[in-house]
Amino acid sequence: MINELHFFLQIRAYQPVMENPLSKKLFPISELQEIRGVKLPVGLEFLQLVVTGPPGAGKTYYINQIGGWPNEGYIDLTRKGWWKDQSLTYRPREINLGLPFKGHKEALTVFDKEWIEASPPLQLEPNRIKILPEKDFLFSTNWRNRYIFEFLIPPPEIIYERRKKRHKEGYFPVDANLSLSMVRRQVADYRQIALYLHRAGISVYIREKLEGPPMRIAETGEVQLPHWTIPRQNRRPSLRSWAGWKWLLLKKDPNHWLTLSTDLTDIKKESRISHDGKGFVLIMGKQLLRFNPEIPLGASKRYLRHNRNWLITAADAYSSDKISGFARLKAGETVMIGASNIEYNNIFSFHESVRERHLNITNLRGDLIITPLSRDNPIQVVRDEEIDYREQLENRRYNSLMTIRRLLGYPGRMMAEKQALSLLEKTVKVLENEVYRQLDNSGMPGGLLELPDQPVPVIIGDLHGQINNLLKILSEENLIEMIEN
Repeated sequence: MINELHFFLQIRAYQPVMENPLSKKLFPISELQEIRGVKLPVGLEFLQLVVTGPPGAGKTYYINQIGGWPNEGYIDLTRKGWWKDQSLTYRPREINLGLPFKGHKEALTVFDKEWIEASPPLQLEPNRIKILPEKDFLFSTNWRNRYIFEFLIPPPEIIYERRKKRHKEGYFPVDANLSLSMVRRQVADYRQIALYLHRAGISVYIREKLEGPPMRIAETGEVQLPHWTIPRQNRRPSLRSWAGWKWLLLKKDPNHWLTLSTDLTDIKKESRISHDGKGFVLIMGKQLLRFNPEIPLGASKRYLRHNRNWLITAADAYSSDKISGFARLKAGETVMIGASNIEYNNIFSFHESVRERHLNITNLRGDLIITPLSRDNPIQVVRDEEIDYREQLENRRYNSLMTIRRLLGYPGRMMAEKQALSLLEKTVKVLENEVYRQLDNSGMPGGLLELPDQPVPVIIGDLHGQINNLLKILSEENLIEMIEN
């Protein structure tokens, strides 16, 4: 009996966790185009499409419906240069993926005999996947822009019923010895790979059924829109066209450039604002947002050339009696600003005059491209001050740090060892008598803080032992003024 129980526990230990890694990370893509009855992202070009998914997902039917390349292909994701494989020459096309698994040097598909008969089930090793290189030079191939991967992954129960039915109608080798648990494992592997490729910067979206909209992957804090979810005319022309070479050689940009002033300027079409070191205010209905270039102190010119980020705050962030948050728009990112953007709505508490989808804004190497999403959406910009942000940054940071030093009553030098230890011991005693710290079962101060509603908690993490990180956080927004008051 003991041996049987031991064997049972071993078997249970080998069962893989079937949690869906894409749960709560999928959002319908709203801007769509229709090609032969199938809805695709509006910015996707037909020849970029690569369709993949587990057996029985409906890939062949899908490719036939949109008029893609016949016959399925295969790529080994563990092989360097797989993006140059001949299977990807003709697109759109159905592709089976060779995946890395622990204990197997060679890549396997999820219908290979080694994968199906493995006991315990094989575990993925995604870190062995070779990732497409980024574009390095002007005339080098932009491999990441060449392919957009659609993962067709219906629920495993639907795939199982579909494969049982087709097995009765005709012999499919991959449907031999079929079981629902096998299908669930195949689906789980493809979901995991889709998420891994997305996190690696590869263009990936998910579709669970052909009649439904495609869905993009967006994790917590990830608010920028993939470029292929935006209409193509909003982006620079390709160098494959005369318009692209005209832009490159003559610098004739298709965007409308805005010269900001202290007068309100209406934005009724796609417009571009240059990165000139100065901030401005964006007005959407009755909502005001302030945009300031993010320029770290001590950053080299080389760093700033490739990291021209913008910080977005509420217009009254520095005068409000409340601590407000901010959003960062990095170079190369696009974000939709509107009431349906939950992340931004939580930060800025949008006024009811802000539409669900008010505007798109793209950070193109530091320049901001603002695109109204409806003619009825009122949008204005204004330069509220002509001071160069780079000129005032150092003084503002210095004044904030001096205020911190005054509030802490400490000169701001490295402490002697005995003095530092004494201060640490005093801090521990203060924490032992912290009024909001709940006692544990033994009557000692526990690790749980129960805060009343009145104080505003400031939670600081990921300092990595660097005091500069703490000082940077304390000098942001109007946190210092709140502490002082």
